[in-house]
Amino acid sequence: MKIIEYQACYKKQVEHIAMMTSSKAMVDPIHAKFTLAMYADPYLDHGIAYLIEDQGSIYGYILCASNYLSFMSHKEEILNKMPPAYHKRALKEWTIYAKYQEHYPAHLHIDLLKETRGMHLGTQLMQTLIQKLKEVCRVQAHGKAF
Repeated sequence: MKIIEYQACYKKQVEHIAMMTSSKAMVDPIHAKFTLAMYADPYLDHGIAYLIEDQGSIYGYILCASNYLSFMSHKEEILNKMPPAYHKRALKEWTIYAKYQEHYPAHLHIDLLKETRGMHLGTQLMQTLIQKLKEVCRVQAHGKAF
C-alpha cells in the first residue's frame, strides 16, 4: 500500500469510503447526500487530498482545506449540493471551524477502511499532509498564490 495524491478517477472509491465510515450514510440516502456534500466532495474539488492505494483500489484518505477562508468561498456551491434539511447543520459546523481559523486555518477529514487500521497508514497520511501544508505555507510566505 502506498500514499498517492488524489486523482479524479478515484472519486467514486473515495465517496464509497465516506459512506462506509459514516454512522448513518449507509442506511439513510438523504444523510448520504449530506455526507458527500459536506465531508468529501468539496475537499476533492477545492482542497488537498491523499489516498491509500493498492493495485488500483483505495482503502482510505485524508482530505484537507488548507485555508478556511478560501474554502468557505465555496460555501454556496457546497450548500447547493446537499439536502436543504442539512443546511442548518452545515452552517453550525462551519461556525465552529471559524472560531479556530485564525490560529488553525486548515481542517481535515481522515477515514480508513477497517482492514487498514493498525498499519500506521493514518500516520503516513498525516505526515504526507503535514509536508504539503509546510510547502503551502512556504509558498504563501513568499507571496505566491497556491
